Amino acid sequence: MRFRMLSQCGQGLALLNRLQDDGYECEFWTPPNIPADLYEDIIPRTDDWHDGLDEETVVLFDAPGSGKLATDLPLTWGASPINDVLHFDRTFGLKIAKIHGLKIPAYGRFNATAPAAEFLSGCKESRWGLELPNGVVFYEDQSGRQMCELLEFTEPLTDFYLVERVPGESLSLSGWYVGGELVPNSLFSTVEKNRFLAGDYGPRCPTAQLCTGWFWPPKRKRDGETTPTLYRHTLKKLEPWLKQEKYQGPLCLRLRIGETDGIPSFYGFETGFRYPAIYAMLEGLEVDLADVISTMVAGEKPELKPTRSRIGAMAISVPPYPYFAGRANHLVRGNLDAEHVWPLDVKCVAGCNFTAGAQGIVAYLTAQAEKDEELAGNLHELAERINVADKQLRDDGPDAGEVIELLTNWHYF
Repeated sequence: MRFRMLSQCGQGLALLNRLQDDGYECEFWTPPNIPADLYEDIIPRTDDWHDGLDEETVVLFDAPGSGKLATDLPLTWGASPINDVLHFDRTFGLKIAKIHGLKIPAYGRFNATAPAAEFLSGCKESRWGLELPNGVVFYEDQSGRQMCELLEFTEPLTDFYLVERVPGESLSLSGWYVGGELVPNSLFSTVEKNRFLAGDYGPRCPTAQLCTGWFWPPKRKRDGETTPTLYRHTLKKLEPWLKQEKYQGPLCLRLRIGETDGIPSFYGFETGFRYPAIYAMLEGLEVDLADVISTMVAGEKPELKPTRSRIGAMAISVPPYPYFAGRANHLVRGNLDAEHVWPLDVKCVAGCNFTAGAQGIVAYLTAQAEKDEELAGNLHELAERINVADKQLRDDGPDAGEVIELLTNWHYF
């Protein structure tokens, strides 16, 4: 069996690297605008993603947006046309969620600022976010009054959404699906920190800089076990539609747990591999990754045995990230082949690792622990072992305490 990854900018290559380390033949393709020496002398790169494909090659997609390509390939994982629709068509996703009984926040879609300001006129004390159709957050957690002021200085170049921010705590819930059916033990949640600087300051990054994650075990009851409450409130309600569409691949819901009623509000779908959540998941799974992927590609559900510990992930980057791709040719002094290290924007020259300048994240680090303080310590100990010029990372560590407390108070655990 061979694996070929169609990569948007190299963010999934650490997953492919793990498959190669397990003894499988691997190669990848990226668009021409990505530096040609990305992952040089680590994994072979092909200039034509069609070239040499056969019935033994599994094609992996590391980001949404290529779903139409997957329809003509016999063995694929991570993309399809319906996956792309859910990810990129926000209105469609919100309607699907509402039809199937999920709670959704108040929202409106606009192509000009005047009607948006009128929409906000009756609810100026609520909190709002302004988001683009692709899910990028432009303004975040503003009162209606503040948002109206910001709209006065905004000239939209595309449609945009105003989405109410329900008082509470944000988290994700994801699962792996085969033919619209959930792979047992794949339910995974993360609490993510997307801001660049400690304390949630600075620019919002394309992917989380820190995340805390955990797998959801069955919920214990007096007469046995049942599925987790968060799953029953959300993904389980969607599964009749997912089975109808024969949904294949990872599926993530962005949620916010209301502090007054404990009910999750739905904020959007994300499909494909998510970063660094996928690496946090793999940190907590003792599996043959190739066997798991090939089983799902064949339309069957693999057996997963996840950890019950808390899992953390941290990004190490170099300037000018997060605004532009990272600088090339910084020497990375540290073992990127080490356990718990997932190398990304790197290349190998004469046996030494250097930054490649593709997207700025040198590596993700992952660790497990029972408590957040221990988890943060383990991640920073790993980070200290990697020495690279102008190393950037958040030094406050993962912290899901407030989310865990709210979920506990509403009996999700």
